[in-house]
Amino acid sequence: MASVSSALDRIKSDLRQFIPDSDILDACHAAGHRFRRRVFDPVATVHLFVTQVLCFNTAMTHLRHLSRGPINPPAYCRARMRLPLAVLQDLLRRSASAVLDAHEGFASDGRFCGHRVLLLDGSTAMAPETPDSCRVLGQPRGQKPGCGFAVPQVIALFDAFTGVALAVLGCPLYTREMRTLWTLHPLMQTGDLLLADRGLCSYVHLALLQMRH
Repeated sequence: MASVSSALDRIKSDLRQFIPDSDILDACHAAGHRFRRRVFDPVATVHLFVTQVLCFNTAMTHLRHLSRGPINPPAYCRARMRLPLAVLQDLLRRSASAVLDAHEGFASDGRFCGHRVLLLDGSTAMAPETPDSCRVLGQPRGQKPGCGFAVPQVIALFDAFTGVALAVLGCPLYTREMRTLWTLHPLMQTGDLLLADRGLCSYVHLALLQMRH
């Protein structure tokens, strides 16, 4: 059985095999993102971004060792900020579809009593402590001003068999999950089994799911 570390090493050694340049460019065009050819164009920026995440969110200054080339951290940071969220969401959908298609022949092995199982859960992350992010996302109550980060709430839908994330939502910290959760319902199919915690078992949510069978 392949280990997680060996799988990560294989992905990091050739990112273009798993995130082709054409997919990144197609996602940019679909999102209406216009850009100039430069050192940190969307293709280079996405590949560096994924490498940074796969290396446990390593520092930007460490990327030059991983890419074996000169990396200007401020320029790379600005390039990341230029990427529209829609581009990253499109790439997530493309990668999830590729994984699911690759396991289509084994789909019956990953079903529970014939049902596809989906996992739904929420967590939190950290964002830069800028006035805009703190105003939009919020900070934990009791935190002293200027002593913490903005904290977005993250809600993700996973395929239980493959473990792949089908979709990820971001919203302000103190937001009821049901306010955004319904936008994930179109990803669910007739007969799916949804597994979530008790915070998502309200009558309204159950009724909406029942309407989708």
